Amino acid sequence: DRCLSENLPVKHLNGVNYLSENSNLKLGGVFSSQVIEHLNPTQIANLIDGAYRNLIDGGILILETINPMTLITHAMTFPLDMTHKQLVHPYTLKFLLEQRGFRDIEIIYTSINDPNIPILEIDSVDVKEYNERIKKMYELLFGAQDYAIIARKQ
Repeated sequence: DRCLSENLPVKHLNGVNYLSENSNLKLGGVFSSQVIEHLNPTQIANLIDGAYRNLIDGGILILETINPMTLITHAMTFPLDMTHKQLVHPYTLKFLLEQRGFRDIEIIYTSINDPNIPILEIDSVDVKEYNERIKKMYELLFGAQDYAIIARKQ
């Protein structure tokens, strides 16, 4: 309603279907935030394929979703919304994008927690190894809750 009130050309419809049903919209970019975790694998593939067909050369696709590589998302973020269908691993999504022709793919982790990791201030090899293991544990438990993957059509 706000876009329409400002005379912007907008449509309210199913984006996956819209991209799937068209083949040359000449879009500069497609952005999806917190959507793909609500889609089944076929719908995700259709979204990617439709975006590729409708983006201009050099156009950007950005998909942002829950990060399954952090355990806290399995206990808190994902189960809170009963319409979530699946978590999508960033490496799986990157593979799908590459297979469909996207390039310059970048993964950016967001919603990062800062749990104030207790680091020991002793200079020894054992303590450095201990600190690295603690950092990895905190990242697995409390790391970035979301990620965005950015891909370019070439």
